[in-house]
Amino acid sequence: MAQFLTSLKKSAMQAGERRFAELLEKHLDDEYLVWYNAATPGITRRYPDFLIFHGGHGLWCVEIKDWHMGNIKGMTPDSVLLKQGEQNIRTVHPIEQARACCLPVIDRMKRDRQLRQLTGKHQGKLIFPWGFGAVMSNWQRSRIKEGTRQILEDCFPPHLTWYKEDIMEDALSRDEFIAKLHAMLPYHFPVGLDKEQMARIRAHIYPEFIIGEQSELFDLDVSEDTPAEINFPEVVKVFDEKQENLARNLKGGHRVIHGVAGSGKTLILQYRARKLAEANPDKPILVVCFNVFLASILKAHLKLLKNIEVCHFHDWCKHMKESYGIKVRYGDGYPERLAAAICDGVESGNIPSGQYYAVLIDEGHDFAADWLRALAKMPEAEEAHLLLLYDDAQTLYPKQRGLDFSLSSVGIKAPGRTRILEIDYRNSEEIHNYASHFIHHFLTDTPMKKENTFSPFELDDEEEFTANSDYADSIPMIASKSGGGRTGIQPEFINTANRNAEIVQIIDQLHDWHADGAAWGDMALLYHAKWQGGALAKALGEAGIPFVHPVTTEERKAYRPNPNYVLLCTMHSSKGGEFPRVIVSGVNGLPDSEEKQQEMARLLYVAMTRAQTHLLLTAAGENTYTRLLAQQ
Repeated sequence: MAQFLTSLKKSAMQAGERRFAELLEKHLDDEYLVWYNAATPGITRRYPDFLIFHGGHGLWCVEIKDWHMGNIKGMTPDSVLLKQGEQNIRTVHPIEQARACCLPVIDRMKRDRQLRQLTGKHQGKLIFPWGFGAVMSNWQRSRIKEGTRQILEDCFPPHLTWYKEDIMEDALSRDEFIAKLHAMLPYHFPVGLDKEQMARIRAHIYPEFIIGEQSELFDLDVSEDTPAEINFPEVVKVFDEKQENLARNLKGGHRVIHGVAGSGKTLILQYRARKLAEANPDKPILVVCFNVFLASILKAHLKLLKNIEVCHFHDWCKHMKESYGIKVRYGDGYPERLAAAICDGVESGNIPSGQYYAVLIDEGHDFAADWLRALAKMPEAEEAHLLLLYDDAQTLYPKQRGLDFSLSSVGIKAPGRTRILEIDYRNSEEIHNYASHFIHHFLTDTPMKKENTFSPFELDDEEEFTANSDYADSIPMIASKSGGGRTGIQPEFINTANRNAEIVQIIDQLHDWHADGAAWGDMALLYHAKWQGGALAKALGEAGIPFVHPVTTEERKAYRPNPNYVLLCTMHSSKGGEFPRVIVSGVNGLPDSEEKQQEMARLLYVAMTRAQTHLLLTAAGENTYTRLLAQQ
């Protein structure tokens, strides 16, 4: 069945749209991608009824019209005179409408060197065919009078026009349906698009699903003054089909996404927040996470939307405290007392519920039960837009929190509205396998959180998960699968004789990477203890390596990625970030007592999975973790 990347609310469709959608579902295989009524980019947004793409055949745009022949008062190849009530209205010809929906995107693709034929008789043309047409769902060939047939076909060419007979159930076989669809293409030639070209085509069509900061470059209108070739990025990453489908089709109510590291959870959250904010510009939306660093990154991505409040949880608590006069004693343990006071205030009603149109929670695995319970009361009761994202393998604070509770017990009720993202797109296959092997060693023997649930790494069937109420109400650990298609070098672990030798190794590696052409901003150096950060900062300065080292809360809040500086930060702070090249230092300094091992193993897993292509771990001594890493 074709992959529909937009929701098909057939009850809201016109009859012709519904019948055509059913035929697409029935006759096309899953290599066909289909978008229904999804806006194309540019200043002038267009909403084609159906956009269809196949990497081996090409691109189609199809408009559906439920017009009756008796209401047609005149036509040209460009327009139709249509009777509407007592008036005759001239409207755009549906085939021309389909062409006009495609043309801006096609013109933009022609300016992308990787999608243009560079030599031969078709030089300057796209490397794949594209076509358009219309479905006239209430027109019957058999009722067209002979005298008007030629006039009609001059304006509605037969190979671009579908009639009522063509979309009736079982009217066409699968082969006949596909043949008629392919007849809409003006030319045919073998098409063999690679993954990068497929990604670029999808980026041009829907740039909001580009991963990174490149979307604005693709989201433009092409004019006569636009250069024949635009300097688009050499490599473009986009949501995969499952991610896009999930992001597009998240509806109201409580929603939960279980996602492994690198699966795109935060990207989906950003898309969801942006769409809710744009559709409801006068309503407040809360995006909250645990990590200060991640909050600053999210804030940078969502900064143009004034109705979105982005903060980490304790900042939100501070805001509630100041807004509603909650008294909290300062001193040791203040963050814990602050959180407890705010949760009590929400529970007692001193802090009102329903303050936000929507609440989106990232890093839910690091939230205490009371925190989630308070946040679950914040969306407007009528709409109850709440999205929770988490990955239990990245839980870093089990002593203070630990998700040993059901979702329903904290007011999050999402049966049947839970989705799994098990594929890691961030890390190279080598890094993914390395990190997964490491964390698997520490978590496979984890005691079960509640009876009748599954063992860690056992569940890989989303349907099984969502259909089982025990599963869907739990907080599972999902086995990570590599799926980004990126390969690189094997991660390296180096155990040096002493701390000074370890620092020399780190400095040398950073210089080597930079000499290989990597920007300083592509690198991150992670550590655990405060004293390690100080020693590394001193060494970087002496070596002339530009770096940024956000230490205070305010510095972490103000952090923005910069291509000219290495990021030096704690493993905890790195959570939510990603970098092409990462060094994880001081592994031997991590506590490895039995009660700390799982927590520290999770921390190392988080640090490892920040790396996209290059990963180096260093140590200056032995402990449980270094011995395991030495064996990998």
